[in-house]
Amino acid sequence: MAASWQIPVLVFAAVFAAVMADSERKSWPLVGAPEVATVDRGVQKALNFAIKEYNKASNDKFAFKVSKVLDVKKQVVNGLKYFITVNMARTTCTNSYVVVENCELHKEPELLKTVKCNFEIYTIPWKSTTTLLKRQCEE
Repeated sequence: MAASWQIPVLVFAAVFAAVMADSERKSWPLVGAPEVATVDRGVQKALNFAIKEYNKASNDKFAFKVSKVLDVKKQVVNGLKYFITVNMARTTCTNSYVVVENCELHKEPELLKTVKCNFEIYTIPWKSTTTLLKRQCEE
């Protein structure tokens, strides 16, 4: 017969495993990081920085730009952290082109490519520093 303390431990382990498995599927809210409007000037600066960094690191012949903003959160730390999720698409401009906002998206099916990216950008406005902490993209 199992000891009386083993049953609660087994129940706890089962509940913990179920919660952890469920957390893989859900996007839990980030405490202290409310959603913000995409028109926020800080969001725009952070997003433009992330796009430039993405294109710099890309081996693609063409530059990418945001086709849709999916989620934006801002967290006040010793500076500001932005958590931005976007869909990005390949443009008709070469990757050496600096101002991707003026570029059209590819319409030809063989050149059309989209990626979903999660960016984490850290900025200290009073020091004029911005760092891309995380870039996670998938096709």
